[in-house]
Amino acid sequence: MRSRAPAEFWLHFDRLPADIPRLAKKNFSLFAEDSSHPSPRFKPFHGSLWSARIGEHYRAVASKDAECWTWFWIGTHEAYNKLGKQLR
Repeated sequence: MRSRAPAEFWLHFDRLPADIPRLAKKNFSLFAEDSSHPSPRFKPFHGSLWSARIGEHYRAVASKDAECWTWFWIGTHEAYNKLGKQLR
């Protein structure tokens, strides 16, 4: 299944500390090769949204339709928890 990341995602990505983008790219590659790979710890987040682990302290969030995953957010685990509360 395809993945894409609109401009909104890259705004968050560009604000990450220097070591996190490399780790994010690695996890996205693992996900692209095998969406069941254990490293990203891909799991349901809220409704039709899913999250992936990026290291110990960061998460990325995607929505899914029939043909594509759309990654729209990446940030700290703390901000991820706040996002989850906003969505409830």
